[in-house]
Amino acid sequence: MKRPLALFLLLFLTGICAQAATYTATATHLTMHVGDPLPPLIFKMSSYSGPYAALFKGQPKLSTSATSSSPTGNYPIKIAAGSMTTVNRSDSLTFVDGTLAIIPADGIGARLTNHIVYPPGFTSAAAFPIIDVTHNPIANLAGDGVTDNTAGLQKLFAFGRGSAQSRVTTSANGNTYTATQVGDSVFTGLAPGSPIRIAGVVYTIAAVLDPQHLTLTTNPGTLSNVAARLPPNVVSTNGTTVIAASGPTFAGLKPNASLQIGSAFYKLASVTDATHLELTTTPPPLKNVDMYYGAGAGGQLGALPMFLYFPPGVYLASDTIIPYGNYWSIYGAGAQTSIIKLAPNSPAFNTGTSPVQFFSPLSVNKNDNFHIFIQNMGFESGVGNPNAEIFTTQVNNIGAIRNVQVWSDDSNCVNALNIRRAYPGPGMMRNVAAYGCQNGIYSNQQEYNFTFEDITLEGQTVAGIGSTNMKFSIRHLLSDNNVPALQAELFHANTTIMDSELFGDNSTGIGLQNGKENGQQGCHLYTRNVKVVGYATSEADYCITPSKTYKGDLTETWSGEAQTVFDQTAPPGSLRLPESETPQPDDPDPRTWTMLGTSPATWAATISGSRSPTVYAPPGQYGGNGPYAITVPDTVNHLQFYNAMPTPGRTYTINLTIAGSSKTP
Repeated sequence: MKRPLALFLLLFLTGICAQAATYTATATHLTMHVGDPLPPLIFKMSSYSGPYAALFKGQPKLSTSATSSSPTGNYPIKIAAGSMTTVNRSDSLTFVDGTLAIIPADGIGARLTNHIVYPPGFTSAAAFPIIDVTHNPIANLAGDGVTDNTAGLQKLFAFGRGSAQSRVTTSANGNTYTATQVGDSVFTGLAPGSPIRIAGVVYTIAAVLDPQHLTLTTNPGTLSNVAARLPPNVVSTNGTTVIAASGPTFAGLKPNASLQIGSAFYKLASVTDATHLELTTTPPPLKNVDMYYGAGAGGQLGALPMFLYFPPGVYLASDTIIPYGNYWSIYGAGAQTSIIKLAPNSPAFNTGTSPVQFFSPLSVNKNDNFHIFIQNMGFESGVGNPNAEIFTTQVNNIGAIRNVQVWSDDSNCVNALNIRRAYPGPGMMRNVAAYGCQNGIYSNQQEYNFTFEDITLEGQTVAGIGSTNMKFSIRHLLSDNNVPALQAELFHANTTIMDSELFGDNSTGIGLQNGKENGQQGCHLYTRNVKVVGYATSEADYCITPSKTYKGDLTETWSGEAQTVFDQTAPPGSLRLPESETPQPDDPDPRTWTMLGTSPATWAATISGSRSPTVYAPPGQYGGNGPYAITVPDTVNHLQFYNAMPTPGRTYTINLTIAGSSKTP
């Protein structure tokens, strides 16, 4: 019996050993310029199947001796186990260090800024104040990198974008501040402690006195017949029935209205009474979730602008975050200072095979996403979210992304910057960096177009830029990848890349791939002054017949034949017109700036008497009749308006006269 038992144990242990696996975590090669902030130190795992959390706990620790002030050279990126272990004790981990290359500053790539200070009154101006996400009546977020802020983020981004609206007049009697309903929705169903937005400012309801009167905890001043956005309904569902626990009365709703319950949309069949209604389809059982309707729900325009400020911190979330409508802006304290982070191993982003958007603005009629700005923010994906598209944008005509960094800790996500929603652009990204993911930037749309200036893309696993059909105009791109910096495929794709640097680690690879290798007519690529290092082929243009390849730096290339209306005997090429940048203001400390008032009628006097060379208007709506004549003295060099806009329907003109003889712009 002993020999068979010993043999059995030997075979059993051999089987265990055969199932053991070794996984390798490799620090990603990165590049930065002298003086840049350190990039996020990310890593890549060797291939594995199944969810990250099924095989690994925690994540490795990465470090480097390099700093923002380090001179040029190669610096090791050390990677160690940190908190990372294997779930299966028989499995093992190995770690491979990486390299951070610091190159001379040359104005190419994203120039990111951290620790941004805003001027006084920036988050509390009367015109339409910014909501501090950590201190407000709607939802207070915790920027500790631990608390799950999903529900709070969803409330903040949705508040006022789709709920009943009232018209109110306000008054004060001692310490009692009363809002009186004079039109539209009554106050039935509202609860003490709920937020209410009156003339753009968010207040807290102290008490509801009757359907037409409520009191506030703070004094709004004396207002007459102004808009008030009521809080959303909190509802539960039972079959097709929706029951309201709090919020505006259902009495004014009409059949076929669009309702958003949780994160899904439904149609109203009928209203039973003030707190009960029936839907045309059956939602899943839900309890105490927000319901939105009206001007901001169902893909319609947001009725009021929204401005959010994220103080320094890491704001963790585990599900999709949806900003609603248009006319919204978010501000942070820096690209690496104020961060919205997808929590590691979030179930919505690691099950199934379809991409899932994390920061995902709601489409407004597909191409009405106007006046959207995101500045001075970071967007991060923790480990174990392979289906994530971290940051989605869909601006149209008026909008920009500036001083933003997007990255995946384990490099394993679908797209860092996702432009797949119909129909994006015209829009602008400037000083934007993406690290990791399959694609740094990706779009499958054919209209309209996007402009990129000062862009960094590193550590992607499929392409720095993936474009099937989009029109991209790119200047000052820094790419550090062992995959193509550009992979454009279908016939609508038109790409321009100028004054850029492509660093590869692929002795057989292609830096810029235009079209498919088996032939794809119609797409176009233009390059000028592009430095290419580390690729066997700098550019492969498969969109022309015969296809054409280039090696070394790209002085100037284009798809198809060049045509000119000028000298027919001259060699073809661009006109090489001078490229002029808008002068950058030399602002003093923001805490010394002069703030403009809520009425443009007062601005001439404020600007004339400013002691600061910089004058600004906080983000918001500014009503007026105009025209307004403003003389700008020599002592004022910069007027900064922070996306301020006229009150909708209040059109007026401002005529600036630049006085004096100063040569400072």
